[in-house]
Amino acid sequence: MSTPTLPIRVLVVDDSMFMRNTLSTMLMKYPDVQVVGTAKNGHEALLQVKRVAPDVMTLDVDMPEMNGLEVLDRIMTDHPIPIVMVSSLTHEGAEETFQALAHGAFDFIPKQQRVSTGDLGPLEARLYEKIKSAFDNKARFLHSLRKKDTGLSRCSDVKLGMSTSVSSGMANGVLDVQRGHASIRARKMTVDLLIIGGSTGAPQVLFEMFRHIPESFPLPILIVQHMPKFFTTVFAAQLAKCARISVREGRDGDILEAGKAIIAPGDHHVAINRDAQGLANIKISDEPRDRLYWPCIDLALSSAAKHYGERVLALILTGMGRDGLVGCQQIKARGGKVLVQDEQSSMVFGMNRAVWEAGFADEMITSSRMGQCLMEIVGGYVPIG
Repeated sequence: MSTPTLPIRVLVVDDSMFMRNTLSTMLMKYPDVQVVGTAKNGHEALLQVKRVAPDVMTLDVDMPEMNGLEVLDRIMTDHPIPIVMVSSLTHEGAEETFQALAHGAFDFIPKQQRVSTGDLGPLEARLYEKIKSAFDNKARFLHSLRKKDTGLSRCSDVKLGMSTSVSSGMANGVLDVQRGHASIRARKMTVDLLIIGGSTGAPQVLFEMFRHIPESFPLPILIVQHMPKFFTTVFAAQLAKCARISVREGRDGDILEAGKAIIAPGDHHVAINRDAQGLANIKISDEPRDRLYWPCIDLALSSAAKHYGERVLALILTGMGRDGLVGCQQIKARGGKVLVQDEQSSMVFGMNRAVWEAGFADEMITSSRMGQCLMEIVGGYVPIG
C-alpha cells in the first residue's frame, strides 16, 4: 500500500483581500496544495510563518507598514522557506522584485493587468507551476542559503559528458546525439556566437558570470531569459551595472556584435536573421503565439543553429521545464556546442537537466566557473577580481 503524498502547505500574503482570495482560490483547485493561512501585512505574515509552518509562501512585493522586502529578510534569517514574490507588472514592480531575488526569494510571478476584472489568463497555471517547483526544490534552495551564509562555494567542479546516447530516438521530437568524450576546452574550435537560455534562478547566475567576463570578450552574446515585459528592461540595466561589456535589452533589427550582450525583451520571441550584407541581427516578434514560455528559448536556439551552424555555443542555465531541449538538439545536429549548468549550483535542475539527460550537452559546468570556462573556450582568459 503506497503512502499518500502530503500536500504542499502554502501561506498567501497580500494586503489586498481580493488578491488573497484570488490566489487562495486558484491554489485550492489543485489537490496537492493546501492553503494553510493568509496574512494581510508583514507582521501577520511573520506570526503565521511561526504558527502554521508553511512549505512555501507567496508574498506581495508592495505592502504598507512592513514591505515585502523587509518581510523576506526577516523570514530568510529566522525561518527560511522558498518564497514566490507576487509583483505588479510595472517598471517599479520589476525593480522591487529584483531586489527580492537578490535577498533570497525563490522566484516571482507578476500580477496580470486584468486580474481586477477576473480575466486571470495564464496566471493560475503559472502560479501553481512556481509553487510546485519551489516545493520540489526546497532542499536545494535551503542548502544554497546555508552555503551563502557560510561564505562557502555551493558548487561542484566541472563535470564532463560521458559517451552515452539517447535511447528514446525521436521521442518528443528529439534525435539521437552522442555526448562529447572530452572537455570542449581541450579541443580547438571557432565560435562566433554565445547564446544563453535561462529561467528560475538564472538571473543570479548571470550576475555572477558577467562579473568575470572581461571587456575583451570576443563574441556577441544573446540572452533569452523567461521574463515578462518591464522585467527584462530592469534586468538588462542591472546586469549592465556589474558587467564589463555592453549589456542592454534588445530591439528589433539590432546587430549582434562582438563584446556586446543583448537580452531578449520580455513577452516577445526573438530569432536571428542575416541581412543582405550577411550581418546577423535579431527579429522581435509576437509569433508563434502557442508557446508556453515567452521569450521561447527553443525558437532562439533554432535560429542560431540555422545561421551559425557549427560556430555557435549554447549555454543552458537553471530553470523549470524543458524549453531549450529541441533547440539544443538542432545546434548539436549542425555541429555546434552546448554547455549546461550543473545540478548542485542550479536553483531548479530542470531545463539543463533535460538537455543533459538527452545527451545534447558537451559539458556540465558549475555557476562559479562559467566566466572562466567561456574564456577558456574562446581563448585569452585572464582572472578578474
